[in-house]
Amino acid sequence: MITRKIIGSFLRTPKIDQPLEEKIQICEDLIRENIQLRTVRKKVDRVDFFGPSKTLMGLQEGANYMIFIGATLGKEADVLLQRTNLEDTSLAFVLDGVLSAYLEDSLDRIQREDQEKTDLYITDRFSPGYGDIPHDMQRNFADLLEIYKRLGVGLTKENIIIPRKTVLAVYGASEKKPTYRSGCTFCSRQTCREKGKARCSVFDK
Repeated sequence: MITRKIIGSFLRTPKIDQPLEEKIQICEDLIRENIQLRTVRKKVDRVDFFGPSKTLMGLQEGANYMIFIGATLGKEADVLLQRTNLEDTSLAFVLDGVLSAYLEDSLDRIQREDQEKTDLYITDRFSPGYGDIPHDMQRNFADLLEIYKRLGVGLTKENIIIPRKTVLAVYGASEKKPTYRSGCTFCSRQTCREKGKARCSVFDK
């Protein structure tokens, strides 16, 4: 079962009532029947493209090593969304959020499993396009992970990932407990139209 709090944040709703819960369960069944998560990871000590982001520079300086990760639900997720939208637009809206939550939940689980395997502290996870991390850095992550060859995932010339339900991210492992956290409270942006919302969707242009 996908964490309901994460689903609620993607659907921008603080409360999941019974009608919505029923739609979520339908979506979970659709995911189990049609979708398979695929991931690729790479452990590195340092990279040379974090310069534009104070957040990532701080991560690199404080970590013993970093783990880059790519995760995708594949073109099957896009097809499922398109098909569902033709049959039931309201269900498709919920499915879009549940697919994103499934991806997020899966990445959280992978990090928890990493934490169980080490005495180091696993840090928060960071992705291009969030906080002070430029969206254009998506291509650096993609090249490092070789996502086209290893996941069948591509980037447009605007650095938009295809298929849609794909995430590229990095997190670290450190001897010291991190003093920073992700989220609006800890973001280095001083002004932001998304501040205080459940999910950051501001891309650096």
